[in-house]
Amino acid sequence: MFRWGIMGGGFISSQFAKGLEEVADMQVEVLASRSGRNDYGIQAKKYCCSYEELVNDKDVDAVYVGTIHPQHLACVKACLKAKKPVLCEKPVTMNARELEEILELAKENHTFFMEAMWTRFIPAMRELKKEIQAGVYGKDWSSDVCSSDLHNMHFTFGGPAKPETRRLFEAELGGGALLDVGVYGVSVAQYLLGETPDVIHAWSEKNAETVDLNTCIQMTYPCGCLADMVFSINRKVDNRAVIITDKAELEIPYFWRPNTVYLFEPNEDFRTDTLKEKRVVEVAGNGYHYEALEVEKMLKEGRTESPVMPWAESLRIMRELDEIRRICGICYPQDAK
Repeated sequence: MFRWGIMGGGFISSQFAKGLEEVADMQVEVLASRSGRNDYGIQAKKYCCSYEELVNDKDVDAVYVGTIHPQHLACVKACLKAKKPVLCEKPVTMNARELEEILELAKENHTFFMEAMWTRFIPAMRELKKEIQAGVYGKDWSSDVCSSDLHNMHFTFGGPAKPETRRLFEAELGGGALLDVGVYGVSVAQYLLGETPDVIHAWSEKNAETVDLNTCIQMTYPCGCLADMVFSINRKVDNRAVIITDKAELEIPYFWRPNTVYLFEPNEDFRTDTLKEKRVVEVAGNGYHYEALEVEKMLKEGRTESPVMPWAESLRIMRELDEIRRICGICYPQDAK
């Protein structure tokens, strides 16, 4: 039995715990909630109000950090100092400087650490990456070099947040569209292209606390691919990804948890309104267990990081987010430390 400890009793932790139900030999050993609250009814073998008690529990094989973003640094460091393998919810930290501190500690203590970017572990996304790299929709990417046959990627994610979700609108609580949902688009683009953008343009609509309500991003990559993204916490968007290549247009609804890919065939004037194929790749349960299985697999192999979500990639993505925030003037208290 692989036994998880969970830090934080909020909604995202409840989703992770629910995902574990898909795996017969995994369970929540300990739920640690400083407030003592368990509003979402997470089922655990033991409950406590101390993160220190959790990281020192010898019955816990790995820890999932599901607290709000500003608490990630302290929570992950507590795990790593106790040499407890840790899976930390995205965005992994508030900025690149914090992540550098975490990675140094993980390396020093030779302890497993991974950002919980669950989208990368969903079967449809992993299959899509393999197909793109194999040249199914353009040139062969076997050298891990991006093909210019991939012209454009479009990502949108968001919608009006519920009024009770006040953390999304407060800088002190790490609110904002970019860190909450925008990280998905930035990470997926990096995952599929295997490249870091060399040009970034961005614009945000912000509230009085400089929290971004809407952020629009345009990035170009060394291969020539253009990625445009729109993320929001107060406006409706179409919540999908579109990938345009020489051979096809791929449309992926709800790309952060994909199970359906629509393949359109372009005609001579580049209109892509001819549906060629609808492909469904089933997601078991809510999909959160795939990243949990990756952690277990890496620990069995004696690794300290996953090749699917490696440390260097998390750091590159965090630096991209920092640059987008710099351009847009999105500031958090952690930036001044």
